Amino acid sequence: MDFLPKLLKFLIFASLLVFLIPAHLYRVVYFDVLVEVMFLVYVWLLINGKIKLPKISLIGASFLVFIVVSALATIFSVEPAKSFWGAADRSLTGGLFMYLHYFLLLIVLIGVFDRKKEDYLKLFKITILIGVLMSAWGFYQTYTGLPRINSLMGNPTYLSNFLIFSIFLSAYLFFVSGKARIRFFYLGTIPVFLAGIYLALSRGPILGLLASIVLVTVASGLIFFKKNHKKTLKIIVPSVILILAMVYLLIPMIDDSVLLGRFKTSLTDASATTRMANWDTAFKAIADKPILGWGQENFDIVFYKYADSSKFLSDNLNLTWFDRAHNNILDIGVTEGVLGIGAYLLIWFAVFVVLFHLFELGHKKEAIIFSMFLIAYFVGNLLFFDSLVTFLPFIFVLAFLSDFSGEIKFGMIEKAGERMKAFKKYSLKDNIQALWVLVVIIGIAGVVVNVQIARASYYYYNIKFEKYQDFNSYIESYEKVLSIRPSVFREDATYSISRIVVNSKINDSELSSKIKPIIQELKDLSTEHPLDIKPYYYGAKINLLDFELSADDDALIRAQDLLEQAIKISPTRQVFYMDLARVKMNQGDFERAVIEMEKARDLNQDYSRPYFYLTVLYLLNNQGPSAEEAFAKAGEREITYDKVDSNNLLYIADYFISKGENDQAMIILEEILRLDEQNVSARKKAAVLYAEMGDKEKARKYAMIIWNIDVSLRPEAEDFIRYLDGK
Repeated sequence: MDFLPKLLKFLIFASLLVFLIPAHLYRVVYFDVLVEVMFLVYVWLLINGKIKLPKISLIGASFLVFIVVSALATIFSVEPAKSFWGAADRSLTGGLFMYLHYFLLLIVLIGVFDRKKEDYLKLFKITILIGVLMSAWGFYQTYTGLPRINSLMGNPTYLSNFLIFSIFLSAYLFFVSGKARIRFFYLGTIPVFLAGIYLALSRGPILGLLASIVLVTVASGLIFFKKNHKKTLKIIVPSVILILAMVYLLIPMIDDSVLLGRFKTSLTDASATTRMANWDTAFKAIADKPILGWGQENFDIVFYKYADSSKFLSDNLNLTWFDRAHNNILDIGVTEGVLGIGAYLLIWFAVFVVLFHLFELGHKKEAIIFSMFLIAYFVGNLLFFDSLVTFLPFIFVLAFLSDFSGEIKFGMIEKAGERMKAFKKYSLKDNIQALWVLVVIIGIAGVVVNVQIARASYYYYNIKFEKYQDFNSYIESYEKVLSIRPSVFREDATYSISRIVVNSKINDSELSSKIKPIIQELKDLSTEHPLDIKPYYYGAKINLLDFELSADDDALIRAQDLLEQAIKISPTRQVFYMDLARVKMNQGDFERAVIEMEKARDLNQDYSRPYFYLTVLYLLNNQGPSAEEAFAKAGEREITYDKVDSNNLLYIADYFISKGENDQAMIILEEILRLDEQNVSARKKAAVLYAEMGDKEKARKYAMIIWNIDVSLRPEAEDFIRYLDGK
């Protein structure tokens, strides 16, 4: 029994390994299982009187309120299952299940460390060492040529937020440590962390860091100014002059830096403009469901419904899809409503009440340094969102401040603490066996669930990251995913395997028969998740592929029905109209195909793709002048072609050849050969055109290349060359 308290502390420190696990999903599963085991041990020690009941604090109580509101938002969510478990493609980091684990960790930290400052200092020291390792790996990534480092975090912004946390921990340990050598080690880590933040090139965390320095400096100055305004002015005025002088001298030195360039374009680059357009989407969603929102992890549904896709499109259908608001407050507002925002801000109110009291009680180092971290974290998250690796440091700070707040009397909170003591005195002793059995059942169930999630994640990753070459291996992994409960990866595994099929990442002669189960699964998902466009979108794509493979007209009808349903959900998404035009073209209804493609064009007239496809459709519908106009507009918009466009380009080239516009046709043929130099049809046409244009050398060269590409065409090439030579 005596080893259990040591085991519990070991498990708390082991939670820091989360930051060193590179795969997001495995990181989450590790954390969840660790917290569940941790809580089981904690409750056992609590029941047997080996550890104290956690005290009720203002911070802990406010976090509990947030959990309750999150639970209500989950119950009334438009997708309750996803709101509880989290979304698989976001590594299950945002559902209620995850937030319950954060709350359990907070309880354990407050109960186990119980105002033992040295325990928190050990936790902070290990965190700093991890920060040094993270920075070192990031420096190696820079050496390998990575433009923005992310170390093991997988995202530059996650890394920056973690390193900002490490900076303030180093500053705090510098002030509270006794030995000079140790203090200067902590001081020396700060430039290392700053270098890591610079190389990550994330604007949000840097703005947060600057905001924290400015706000806390101003606040501290005002506080000291009240006590001794003459002395304060003597310090502040020279400090401001020195800072301005340093900025003036520094800016020319870094004027050509990538980071400063990113800040210069903060309001004009694609990342900024799409993010602001996304915030507009978020406001519309909050207005529609203002009380408890749409439920956690459902921002993608909101995006489908409200986003104007014309603001998120670049060429070649590179649509920026948002599954988060990229603003933590708006994210909570969309998913948990104004009640969620209120509950979240209640945590911050509690935090700053505690910080203010700590300052008044003489804990100025803690108050100032952790205020700076929390401001940096809050401001940085106004341009991003939380994940496990960014929210876990927040939990550590909440627990640390909660333990310090034990010196502060909060009336109602203190009364709640007395009731908890009474509960411990009577209820636990009377019901020890029943309580332990209940906790064991819940704990074991949680561990089993996470083991199942870990098993399923292995097969899910095999599909998501396309680890196989043959379709049967994908199907085997897919069937494994579907067979494991809870089936948290079912939807995203289906969408992933659909992408593999649609993008022709497999080569299988029996593909048509093998994709039937996927088509059925997508149909079931469209029924179960009527607000989600993904099952409609992928269902239409696979049915179109099924038509191409089997010439089954019913597949076209299914694709049309799915696309029409998707348009009802998201009427501004151009790709749906473009695919619907493709359906109509395959049905031979060229007039209706033109109408649908014109709808796609009108949603964003700066986008080149619809003009290119309209060129082909106008030609099929015998509208030559309109086709020429559309093709010219596609060129004006600097369209970028892909290899898959070759057949359409050949068709357009034939049109210009039929009109005798050989120069224009040759430009198109050369473009095809740039995309696919093995394209025999394009080379044949180019050889003939060069011959007609009098350039026999180029015509002969193209004929010889055809000969080398396909030996079976050698007799035809020889005949052509003899024709050129007049024989």
